[in-house]
Amino acid sequence: MKWIFLFLVAALRWVPHPWNVTPIGAVGLFAGAHCDRRVAWLMPLIPLAIGDALMGGYHPLVMVFVYAGFALSAVFGRLFLAEKRSALRFGGAITVNAIVFYLLSNFPVWLVYYPNTLAGLVECYAMGLPFLWKMMVGDALFVTLIFGGHWLATRFLAPQGLRA
Repeated sequence: MKWIFLFLVAALRWVPHPWNVTPIGAVGLFAGAHCDRRVAWLMPLIPLAIGDALMGGYHPLVMVFVYAGFALSAVFGRLFLAEKRSALRFGGAITVNAIVFYLLSNFPVWLVYYPNTLAGLVECYAMGLPFLWKMMVGDALFVTLIFGGHWLATRFLAPQGLRA
């Protein structure tokens, strides 16, 4: 079932969507909260790699940071959501995840595409701000769908003995 879910997430990258409004970060947060920590970091990377293999990636240096940022989403899922869940914890996980991803993914963009000066760094991060907000909206939407769907499935569909 997990593999079907990961392929579905990968397929969602082909559906027209605003930049950075994808389920990848939410999958990482969910995996961190629900999967073994030794493999949770792979859960967002598998659909990302499938999509990149089929669609083509970007500059290799940029992609290393992008993959690292999504791998960290599982760490934030474990830190914020593995033990207790509340609106505040979900909001914190979504916010920290998006900000760390924004900082990580824009740094190599500055190195590759902008003048390597303080002014270039500031311009790069300023140009990336709309993507930060879109990622926060996307993560909030998909966290709601994924965690909510899991809750509904375990509450109403799972046999009595299998409830989480």
